[in-house]
Amino acid sequence: MIRKEKVFCLLILLAALACQSIAQAQDTPRLKAQVKEIADADWQHTLDQNIFLRSKYGLPINKLPDISPEQAGKDADYARALIRKIDALPKQKLDHEDVLTLEIIRWQAQNTVEAQKFYWHSFPVTPYVVGRSLNFIHQVMAGHGFKTSDDMANYLRLADQYAAFLDQMLAKIQGQEAKGIRLPKPEIPAVVELFGAHRANSEKLFGVAPTRLSGLADSATSDFQTRLQAAIKERIDPAFDRLLAFLQGDYRGRAPETVGCSQYPNGKEYYRHLLRQYTTLDLTPEQVHAIGLKRVEELSRQMQQIRNGLGFKGTQAEFHQMLRTNPRFLAKTPAEVEERYMGYIRRMEPLISRYFSKTPKAPYGVKRLNPAVEGSMTFGYFQPPTPDNPTGLYYFNGSQLEDRSLVMAGPLIYHELIPGHHFHFASQSENTELPVVRREFMLAGAFNEGWGNYAAGLAAEAGMLDDPYDKYGKAIFDMFISVRLVVDTGMNYYGWPLERARDYMKLHTFQSETEINSETLRYSVDLPGQALGYRIGVDKIEELRRKAKEQLGEKFDLRAFHNAVLGSGAMPLSVLEQHVDWFIASERSKRR
Repeated sequence: MIRKEKVFCLLILLAALACQSIAQAQDTPRLKAQVKEIADADWQHTLDQNIFLRSKYGLPINKLPDISPEQAGKDADYARALIRKIDALPKQKLDHEDVLTLEIIRWQAQNTVEAQKFYWHSFPVTPYVVGRSLNFIHQVMAGHGFKTSDDMANYLRLADQYAAFLDQMLAKIQGQEAKGIRLPKPEIPAVVELFGAHRANSEKLFGVAPTRLSGLADSATSDFQTRLQAAIKERIDPAFDRLLAFLQGDYRGRAPETVGCSQYPNGKEYYRHLLRQYTTLDLTPEQVHAIGLKRVEELSRQMQQIRNGLGFKGTQAEFHQMLRTNPRFLAKTPAEVEERYMGYIRRMEPLISRYFSKTPKAPYGVKRLNPAVEGSMTFGYFQPPTPDNPTGLYYFNGSQLEDRSLVMAGPLIYHELIPGHHFHFASQSENTELPVVRREFMLAGAFNEGWGNYAAGLAAEAGMLDDPYDKYGKAIFDMFISVRLVVDTGMNYYGWPLERARDYMKLHTFQSETEINSETLRYSVDLPGQALGYRIGVDKIEELRRKAKEQLGEKFDLRAFHNAVLGSGAMPLSVLEQHVDWFIASERSKRR
């Protein structure tokens, strides 16, 4: 009898498990549909707000950015609602990629919620913050097409919104002042120069040549031009003038000589928020500062060893001066610069299959910047492939070549092209299995720049930088991103004055005094915390590689690790940690 009861109980248990399995199978499509709905809705929300993405996808731009506190409140409300939706889903029932999607979206939403608390701490007028947005808006206005009267009406609306955008900036710095938050005095000249230059060129920036209106009725274009001139002279120019007058008036006299977040009310709390945002990890300023000091000490010893190996008897400063002036490291023409970069790339190409089993389809290359903009850009930049420009390009500055040492050319181009930014961004955009909101996710700077720096290290591992001068160039490159940890936290958390930070950079980096002056203002005023992700990102990727290798032992496959890191696109490093844990578990189960 007892045996029959046991059998009966076992049958009931098996039936219950079968029912549970059926229920889970039925749940899976519904839950996947809910994740897709959240991802698609968030993408649409992003697309509605982001003029850069609207331009990329060929969508009309009908409104300019809104930086008002009311909009920040709306953004935070949207983010809170999004978090509630995500948290209501049973993640234990979702597949891994759906969990990643939700974690990435949630991380971004949480940042938006936190950012509202510190709305008054971020300056809206500094060159790194608003310069790119203004230049892009000017490109939008210059490229605006005129086929119908509606196009003219939209252009006039954008002109009015531009004036409103300037007034929002003024309102914010006025509101900041009331809260004891003022631009540091050393930053004000750069801000005045930026807006003064745009004010002087307002007619060129916003005026519309008659040839752009050909095909439209003369009466309509005449009325449009009259209304446009009124918008420029009566709204845009006065908005520039109000902003400039405020910055150059009594405000300048009240501005602090000191820099950094810690001088403001709740400034240290704000800086901790920025650390979480830009490192995408829960690190403290003290931890980041200590990491920087350690890295700088290690690299200083390494650089000394290389100099000794080369038989150089002088000081570090003398060695650096030699690197700046030796013809070996200087190109005579932009074509030679391009060839130097591509020479490194061609050496790496045959070895790629050792490290990657999957690579993007998009081609890549090197190209000189437009000479018209070279004077305003210290460095070059990588332009990811787009539908209009399907080649990933590193644009380099080809001016004043006698002052542009190429000692860092190798690590730089491996960072920017292959196996660096190009492999990452092109792989991410080509991966149609990812929801669009992840294919276009660009806010995880620690991942983005961390991968670029990891890629330069991978090239060194492959023997591409074995020449002592290439090794030294890589050390210079690593020193620059490590010093940032020290001076960024130094100025923003520990209250370092500008001069202390600048002296520290002069002592340890290869940068010129002009670059150092600009960089220290970037770290302490424009974008506090942003530069920390470069070093923190590469350290985390290398740490996760070591972890995977230790736990998998002989089963560790470096190509599989790289596919895992790049295959799911950019993500916060805190999410990447979870992802690599999943990868390790998956590899174990595969190879039993």
